[in-house]
Amino acid sequence: MARALPPQPDSDTVVEFAIDPSTLSFQTEAGNLHYCMLQFEIQAFTPEGKRVKAEVQTAEASLAEPTYEKVSKQELPMSVPIRLTPGKYILRLGVRDNLTGLFGTSDLAIGGSCQAGKQAVGDIPEGKSALPLVPGGFIISPRF
Repeated sequence: MARALPPQPDSDTVVEFAIDPSTLSFQTEAGNLHYCMLQFEIQAFTPEGKRVKAEVQTAEASLAEPTYEKVSKQELPMSVPIRLTPGKYILRLGVRDNLTGLFGTSDLAIGGSCQAGKQAVGDIPEGKSALPLVPGGFIISPRF
């Protein structure tokens, strides 16, 4: 799941991802640590389809057993900022499990009349993904 938080004046839009841990791959390392590496990507497009901005952020973690057990029972959160000028955008969101190569995507419409402190979600119905998911990939859908 993912949602975009409307920016305060002169600040970034923040996309909050929430990844279903059952879709992630963890490798067991020495000391019973559980390792994962994910890549989060946001591409911003105008309503006409022109790409205007992209952000990529990689997250690596080696989790001790108690932390791994906790994470495996809840969504894995990640916040990724993207600086956009005021306007309407379609955000193409993607998450890649770098250990398996599995990739999931979703689209999220933002902008227009949204103001700081108001929901920044556009035309995608609640709980619906705008793109089909890659088989075996992540479940990423807009969260409201």
